[in-house]
Formats: sequence, structure tokens, C-alpha cells
Amino acid sequence: MAQETILVVDDNREIVAALSDILQTQGYTVLAAFTGRDGLQMAVEKKPDLILLDWNLPELTGLQVLQALREKGNQAPVVLMTIYGSESVAVQAFRLGIRDYISKPLRVAETLNAIERALSEERLRREKERISQQLEQANRQLQQQLMELTTLQAIGQSVISVLDLETVLSRVVEAACYFSDARESALFLIDEAEDALTLRAHHGTDRSRAPNLRLKYSISPLRRAVEIGEPLFLTSGSTDYSIKLKTDYLVRSLLYVPLYIQNRPLGVLGVMDKVGGKSFTLEDARLLSSLGNYVAIAIENARLYESEKELARAETVKQMIVTLSHYIMNPLTAVNLSTYELFTKHAKGLITCPDESLRRGLRMIEMNIKEIIAVINILQQLAAPKSTTYVGDIEMIDIEDEVRRRVQQVRAQYPEFEQGPTSTT
Repeated sequence: MAQETILVVDDNREIVAALSDILQTQGYTVLAAFTGRDGLQMAVEKKPDLILLDWNLPELTGLQVLQALREKGNQAPVVLMTIYGSESVAVQAFRLGIRDYISKPLRVAETLNAIERALSEERLRREKERISQQLEQANRQLQQQLMELTTLQAIGQSVISVLDLETVLSRVVEAACYFSDARESALFLIDEAEDALTLRAHHGTDRSRAPNLRLKYSISPLRRAVEIGEPLFLTSGSTDYSIKLKTDYLVRSLLYVPLYIQNRPLGVLGVMDKVGGKSFTLEDARLLSSLGNYVAIAIENARLYESEKELARAETVKQMIVTLSHYIMNPLTAVNLSTYELFTKHAKGLITCPDESLRRGLRMIEMNIKEIIAVINILQQLAAPKSTTYVGDIEMIDIEDEVRRRVQQVRAQYPEFEQGPTSTT
């Protein structure tokens, strides 16, 4: 939530005061206005994260406030408050982009749920924009480096045009060998949890190099490149002495540069054994560092690209659930109202039945409606980005267990059916 601001616009000061207390206990910052004109001005000036807007307001109606906000380009999510039985006005408001509506008299749980749904959608939109901006910024940095390092134009084009990270890394290590005239090039990524440098890409004369090669990071000489944050030059100094990176992994000279993403150590990119026994130069280090920058950008681009795809998939699932919920809840509401009407008539004696079968049947319908609503609520929970993720470190809810738990809660309200027949599909 992080101190999100909600603007409450209602001419009833008691309602505003009560809502303010409830929302503040939930951690929101609350602004209040009592006329449509004041609400519009405050929305434009304060830019709240969400507007809780009454339909009937003095000076400007809720509809006029909505129209003015959209004309001014203000896209803050709006939850509309209407009088019970006047839900038809929401049709006009939905055309102007409201996120939800609630009927008066307000119910606390329904109000908080509507607010959280609207804010969740807004958080998802902002996160999507943030990731898109990061992606654009990374690409801008890439374009700038392409202009500065014309000799690296070919590899730069690869980073831009190829979304497959493995292809890009393969081209980088190949280019590293080519530019530095080295016999071998390797890219290692740091695995801090395992205290290891893991080989991610390799190119060179030694085709037998194991693809799963791992060096112990804490004792590897390559660690110094990360520690000093500068290119690391090592040479054996004699023809009968080799630098030992690992058992059976010996080289006579090497040059490694550190890789960073947003000042966080990522790994090292290096070349070994310059052709002709020559030493690596500062020019080699400059070109290798440039390639290292491309590697960091390529990895970050790949991460952002995957995040963008996950957000798109989550949004698609969310919209599907919202649409299905809408089409299920409408007929369900009609059945619920009809059941309530039959209950009322039965209670008043307008409908009689010689036994309890009518009342039992109505209670059964009521219980089943609640069960369906409980299942729909679970689907809506799955659509909330704070509740579910499809990758990452947040565990998805167990749908079957959750449905069983909520259905049992509903049925506990109807003990007369505990011994009755049940059916499962």
C-alpha cells in the first residue's frame, strides 16, 4: 500500500468522517471534499491515488466531476458511490473509466474490497510503465554505446536485435576472442549462495571445456576483478609456469573485467592466452569492458522482457476473470433476489406449504449461491497481483483446498443440510 492517498468526495460529512477513520486505520492517507467543485480542484491539485466519489453532489455532480477530470487528462482510478437501486447510473460512469461502484448504505468489507481492487489495477499499470521505462532506458544506453564504440557495431546490433540471451552471450565471447586475438574467452556469473563462478558462455580452441564448469569464487584469482572493480591482468611470467584456475584448467595469461548490473556484481568476462604469447593490453581491456557492458545490458533486457511478458499474461488472466465474474454474478444476483422474495412471501403467509420442503429448498438455493460467490471470490483473488504470481518467490494458492475450505465455511451456516445428500463433480 505504501501510504496511498484516497480522496473522499461526499456532501454528507458524517459519511466522510466515518470513511476517513476506516481508511486511515487501513494505512491510507485520506483527503476530503464536500462539493463536486472542491473535489475536482483537490483531485487536480493533490493527484490522489484513488477517488471515492459520490454521484449526487452540490455545485458539480459526480458525472460532471468525472467528465472534467478526464478532459484534464487525470486518469486516477475512481470508485463511485450510488444510492441503492440507482446502479443504472454506473453505466454512464463506466464509459468515463470508473473502476468500480458501491451502493449506499455502504458496507465496510465491500467498500474496502472495491478500493483494493481498483488500487491493485493501478499498481499493476504503474509497475508495467516502470518496467517499460527501464527497458527504454537500457536500450538508450545501448544506443549511446554503439555510437561511441563503432568498432563494436556488429555485437551491438546483436544485443539489440536478438532477444535470445544465450545467442547474445555466445556472440559476445566469440567477439571477445576476435577483438583481443585470444585463444579462449569465457563468461562466468557469480553464484553467491554456492560460493561459485559458473561458466555461462565459452569460446575458444579448447572445445572440451565442460559447459557446467564451476570455480570456487572465494579462492579464485578472478575474484580480484570484482573486488577492485577494474580489469584484472595476470601472466605466468615464464614459459614453464601456468596460472591455475582449476585442476586441469591452466593458462599462461589472462584478462578479466567485472560485470555489474546497477552496481551489483554479476560476474566476469575474460580472455586467456593471447595468440603468439603476447601480453594483453589496455586497448584489449577497453574493448573487453565495452563487451562487458553489452553483456550486462543484454541480461537486464532479457530480465525486463520476461517481466513484461509475465505482466501481460497476468493482465490477460485478470481481465478474463473479471469478465467471467461479471457474467456469472448478474444472473446469480437475479436468482438471489427471487429467492429473497419467495422467503419474504413465505414468511408473510402469502405462499404456504404443508411441510418444510419449500423453506428447505429456498435455504438450499441460498447456500448454493453463497458457495458460488465464494468460488468467484477465489478467482478474483487469483487476479490480484498482490495475491498471486506465476513465477518468482510468491507461492500460488492451492485452489482446490481453498474452495473446499470456503465451501465448508458456507455450509457451516446451514446445519440442517449436514446429513443431506451431496454431489461432487
